[in-house]
Amino acid sequence: MSASNPISVLGLLWVAYLLNYVDRQMAFTWFPVLRHDLGFTNAQLGLIGSVFLWSYSACAPFGGRVSDVVPRRTVIVLSIAGWSLATIATGFSNSPAMFIACRGVVGITEGFYFPAAVSTLVEVFDDRLRGCVISIHGMAQFAGIALGGWLGGFAADHWGWRAACFAMGGFGILYGSIVGLGLRDLNSGRSASQASSPVRVPASLIAIAGCFFLMCSMLWVLYAWLPDSIHSRFALDLAASGLNATLILQISSAVGLLCGGAIGDWTGARRLMVGVGLVLATPFAWACFAAPTLEYVRIAEIGFGLFSGLMLSNVIAGAYDLVPRSQYGITAGGLTLVGGLGGGLAMLAAGAWLK
Repeated sequence: MSASNPISVLGLLWVAYLLNYVDRQMAFTWFPVLRHDLGFTNAQLGLIGSVFLWSYSACAPFGGRVSDVVPRRTVIVLSIAGWSLATIATGFSNSPAMFIACRGVVGITEGFYFPAAVSTLVEVFDDRLRGCVISIHGMAQFAGIALGGWLGGFAADHWGWRAACFAMGGFGILYGSIVGLGLRDLNSGRSASQASSPVRVPASLIAIAGCFFLMCSMLWVLYAWLPDSIHSRFALDLAASGLNATLILQISSAVGLLCGGAIGDWTGARRLMVGVGLVLATPFAWACFAAPTLEYVRIAEIGFGLFSGLMLSNVIAGAYDLVPRSQYGITAGGLTLVGGLGGGLAMLAAGAWLK
């Protein structure tokens, strides 16, 4: 692979990942409106996130394997275009079933992006910077969740959720063309013979996957249900609820992500950071829903964000220490599948419990 400017590649993919998560998070801030406009039940609201994550996760290993063979620039651009068109279609939904189906299509198309993007970055940059580069790219996730939490609530309050779908989808199509031009000098993707070696699954990789399953279960319950919890418990409007449920959490997560990536690169103890981060983050996840005041919720968000960031910054980097380069795409995709299954099951269970 060759790239004239690795920093520009990182910048382009950072913004793409930001848009990816803005698109995901906006729908979670619309829960109160969707109950009224389309007659959603709590169980159906839980399905919005679950169906998205399941479709996204199911496609990720396939998308990862494709990105090990097909030029990754092509995979990335088509993924951005696909999720943007599906977001526009979401704006035409007239029933819970149609809305959920459209979010499933968003998940399918987004499932191709992450394995291709993170594999591209790891090959463009030096291996010694693997954790830091993945962490910087991952910061877009937290920025996108915070922006999506506020923007989704603001749009629902002022213009309606359908307008937000149309605007977001249109902008995504425009940005996809910019990414295609910006990555035109990349020569990525391997031949079928290079990517056809048997996939190894070391025991350490299974342990990383198990930790990632548990962390994603907590993460997606927070992403999906914390805005609604704050709205109902503290009587804030939709925009304020979305902002309080995401901004502090994402800022602290970004700090934890950057620090964790640097620590993992410096010490080489990436797999240890995965386990430590999971153990320390767990009690703070519970406290986000159990805290009696908004101030205590914010403190819990800070704790969870810092330790989850420490863990997440080392998941892919640690896994890449265990597999050959020819399997970077499918490894990232496989971990995405594991994390998505955990998050989807947890969100659905939370929605059913609240029914």
